[in-house]
Amino acid sequence: MREIIHHINDSPVVQKVQQELNELEAGVAVLSPLFKIQRGSNFTKAIEQADFRRDAAVKGINMQINSYLHHYEADKQQAAKTLTRVMKHWGKNVAEKNYMEESAVISAIVRNLTTQQTYTNAVAAIHLTDWVDELQKANQNFNDLFLDRVGELGAKTKERMRSKRLEVNKLYYQLRDCLMAHAYINDHSEPYTKLIAVW
Repeated sequence: MREIIHHINDSPVVQKVQQELNELEAGVAVLSPLFKIQRGSNFTKAIEQADFRRDAAVKGINMQINSYLHHYEADKQQAAKTLTRVMKHWGKNVAEKNYMEESAVISAIVRNLTTQQTYTNAVAAIHLTDWVDELQKANQNFNDLFLDRVGELGAKTKERMRSKRLEVNKLYYQLRDCLMAHAYINDHSEPYTKLIAVW
């Protein structure tokens, strides 16, 4: 488009069209990144800390269960074996899963350990009640923060995109109207016809 503008003989017209084009390009440059997913957030650090907290709880539970597998009392060994089945079923590497998958797995672990009598008895036998409570609270805290971040990013991006799109639309129509006016004044001679065809 800039090459076509240089073929306009009227210097004030060139300056006006270039000014309108520069403003439109600047608006588009600001709008384009808004279509990309934003990764920064005020919640990011808190989410990382919340994820670390629940990872620590899972590891603590696994270590506690493992220690009771070697307990000198047979009933406590049996309780640990019972709980090992739950933890193995949901995978040993819970902390290595992505955020949402880890949330779902931890919810399932907590549900099993707090609702099924066999598991609740085993949890009580090896004194894991506080650990399970901590895991549940840590996971809920993480989920709350994650949803807050999603809401924050969605609201910011949507509002900024809407307002910026309106600004860019206005700039586009100003440039179009400018070109149409000069084309009309110059009886649709070249290069105005080419310029309008570009738009």
